[in-house]
Amino acid sequence: MSRWMLVLLLAVLVGCGSKRPPASASGTVKYAGEAVATGSIRFDPVDVNDARTIGSQIKDGTYEIPRSAGLVEGQYVVAIFGTRETGKTVAPAETLNNTPATPMKEVEQYIPEKYNAETTLKVTLKAGENTNQNFDLETGVKPRVSAPSAPRGR
Repeated sequence: MSRWMLVLLLAVLVGCGSKRPPASASGTVKYAGEAVATGSIRFDPVDVNDARTIGSQIKDGTYEIPRSAGLVEGQYVVAIFGTRETGKTVAPAETLNNTPATPMKEVEQYIPEKYNAETTLKVTLKAGENTNQNFDLETGVKPRVSAPSAPRGR
């Protein structure tokens, strides 16, 4: 078998990725009514045979995943993570070359698991641009409702 035939055979066997049209996604992310300042968003395909997981950073409440990143049309499960400084500093676990450890700002992931590890968020992307793929996440805490006042006598 010639070298060119082998290359052609490998190209046919490996393929060129998904057969579905490419897609992009962009939008805003809020938690408890506030923009998620720093975090990440991940799109996990429902049909894992013809798409792959793609993610992006969230900055100042917005994210953008261009078509060139590899999204394709289809349904995705979405996971959202938000990080913020706690106001504390921590020492690194170890240092390189025995240099003094520089304290670092402690950071926490504050978005509840129901929006990431146990997410049920889903989105369907169409071919091309998918703008306004916005996520307004709630804390799950219901506001306290005061009991209705008793009617006053006449």
